[in-house]
Amino acid sequence: MKNQMDFIWGRFKEIEQFRTAFKLDFTVVIFDTFKRFYPDVIIDTILIEKVNLFGEDILNALESVIDKDKSYPEFRKKQELNTMLNLLKKQSQVELSPDFKDLILQKTKGLMVEYETEVFNLSAIGFRLLDANAKYHTTRFFSDIHPLINS
Repeated sequence: MKNQMDFIWGRFKEIEQFRTAFKLDFTVVIFDTFKRFYPDVIIDTILIEKVNLFGEDILNALESVIDKDKSYPEFRKKQELNTMLNLLKKQSQVELSPDFKDLILQKTKGLMVEYETEVFNLSAIGFRLLDANAKYHTTRFFSDIHPLINS
């Protein structure tokens, strides 16, 4: 029993270390990109919170897609993908620098691949689902920060 608890506790600590490292790198990358495109934006607690939530959303989406790709049957993965693609079509776009938006998405995807090697084992549908999730959460993030940048 003690060995099981030690194993569970050790696994929990590994997961927390992974999540903490990802969120730290994610935050640094996002703020570096911010400063490059919007040097006059004040990084306050509201913006920090929005970046933290964005990082958490990306991490949760990453874990969710990997789990779905492993456990869902093909038809269910296609349904998930179609749902995400429909959500993407309905999202409103905000006026921010296109280069900024592209770079944030690129950096986000790069960190997903860097931190989670399971991405390389995704099926074609799983990879498209991950891409759609990254785009969805990134676009939502842009909507959240738009008022802060244009104020």
